[in-house]
Amino acid sequence: MKKIVVIFSLLCLVCQAQFTPKKIEKLNQLDIKTYSLNLEDNQIQQDLNQILTLDKKRKGNKVWAIVFSSVAVASAIAGSVALDKDEPLTYFPGGVLLLGGVVYGGVSVPFWISSHKRKKERDVLIEKLNYLPE
Repeated sequence: MKKIVVIFSLLCLVCQAQFTPKKIEKLNQLDIKTYSLNLEDNQIQQDLNQILTLDKKRKGNKVWAIVFSSVAVASAIAGSVALDKDEPLTYFPGGVLLLGGVVYGGVSVPFWISSHKRKKERDVLIEKLNYLPE
């Protein structure tokens, strides 16, 4: 049983370490000179995988930030329009929409910050790899 676990874990490591053409293309889009890197080196493989992971997290955070920001703007505009009317029945829904817009805007801020933080971490690793001696 232990042999099976060891073989399976080694197989997983080997499969993870290999770079598919899709991963190479993503790395090339990030201006990483993959043709000049030794892709057999474990440290370089770990750095490249870390770059891909950080970029994936950055994109996910950015999507959520855009979604929350869009909902915030739409809700705030709808709330402002509802509050602008002189009908007393629209005051409460307008206030709720406006408050919801402010809350969604506040929720989007950590996603924007995290997205920028992941981008900086990714860029540091890219610079490190691009200045490796060939």
